[in-house]
Amino acid sequence: MKSPFDKTLFLLCMVAVLAACSAESSSADAKSVEEGDNYVLKHVQMYRILGPQGDTSVWNASNCHIGDSTFTCTQVTNVDCYIFHTSYIEICYDSNKVEIPCLQKDTLYDTTVADLNFGLNARMDYIPYAKISEFNRDSVKSLFSELSGETCKLLVSYSSNYFLEAVGLPDSLTLLKTDEYRLGTYRSDYSQIIGLLAYRDSTGTEKCGISKAETRITYDRGACFYYSLPNEPKRIQYVLYNNTSKSFRDTTISWKLVYRDEYGRGDTLDMTTKFK
Repeated sequence: MKSPFDKTLFLLCMVAVLAACSAESSSADAKSVEEGDNYVLKHVQMYRILGPQGDTSVWNASNCHIGDSTFTCTQVTNVDCYIFHTSYIEICYDSNKVEIPCLQKDTLYDTTVADLNFGLNARMDYIPYAKISEFNRDSVKSLFSELSGETCKLLVSYSSNYFLEAVGLPDSLTLLKTDEYRLGTYRSDYSQIIGLLAYRDSTGTEKCGISKAETRITYDRGACFYYSLPNEPKRIQYVLYNNTSKSFRDTTISWKLVYRDEYGRGDTLDMTTKFK
C-alpha cells in the first residue's frame, strides 16, 4: 500500500508533466504568431506540390493533412461561399476603465515555402492522383451488346470516369460526349442535350433532324466549391445515337471502343453490337 507521501509525490509529478505539456503547446503557438507593441507577426508555412499532370501548385499548410507517406489538401475556391459573416467591435479601456482609442497593429507575414513531394528536400515522393475506379469492361460490353435498330433514335447513354472513342462505327451512328465535370467543383461550362426528330421533307423522303441544346448549371449564393489534392475524378457523359433514317434492325456490327482516364491510362475493347 502506498503511503500518503507517495501519493502526494505522484500528484506533484503529474502536475509538473501537465505544466510542461502546456508550456510546450504555448511555445508552439507562439512560434506561429508573435505580437509586438505595434505589430502582429504571423509565420506561415506553405507547401509547393507536384501534381499528376506535372504542374505545381502552392498550398497553405493549414489546408493540408500530411501523413508519413501521403497527404491530402482541400481549400474553398469561391470567396462568397459562406454568406453568414461574424463581425465585432473592439473597445479598449485604460487602467481607470475609461474608453480610449484602440491601437491598430500592423499584420506582418513571414512566409516559408517548402517542396513537399519533389526536389532535393522533398518530404515524400507521393503524387496525388485522383482515385479512379477500374473500367468495368464486362459491364460496358453488356451495355452495348444489344441496342435498338430504329432510325433517328437515341440508343444509349453512359457515364463513367473515362473518355471514350468509337472506332469502326457506321457513319450514321455517333458517340458524342455531352458532359464533363468533377463532383464538388464549380461547373462553369455547358452540358449538351441531344434531341432527334424524324420527319419527311417536301419530296416525302424520311429525314432525321438533330437539335443540340446547351444547358448551364446555376447555383444558389453561398454554395461551397472545393479544390483538393487528390482531386475528385472527372465524370464524363456520352450518348450513342442513330442520326439518320437508316435502320439497323436485325443486323450485327463489330467495332472498337477506346477508353482513357484523365491521365491517359486505358485500353481498347473489341465490341459486338446486335440491333433488334
